[in-house]
Amino acid sequence: MFRYYISFSYQTATGFGISSFDVSRPTPIMSVADLAPTTAHLTSEGYGNVVILGFSRYAQPKRTTSNS
Repeated sequence: MFRYYISFSYQTATGFGISSFDVSRPTPIMSVADLAPTTAHLTSEGYGNVVILGFSRYAQPKRTTSNS
């Protein structure tokens, strides 16, 4: 799984808001087209005029081995 931090803006009745969330995906984000399902999901949750502002993939934790 690929874990991302995604920030977005959306329209409100009195202006706009900015929010963010973490998401895990089975495939990496390779282009803007890969964000379309995320934008659609946010819209279905009631956010209006969603614009993805940015995203960042979290680093994979390094596995440590124990030589006991």
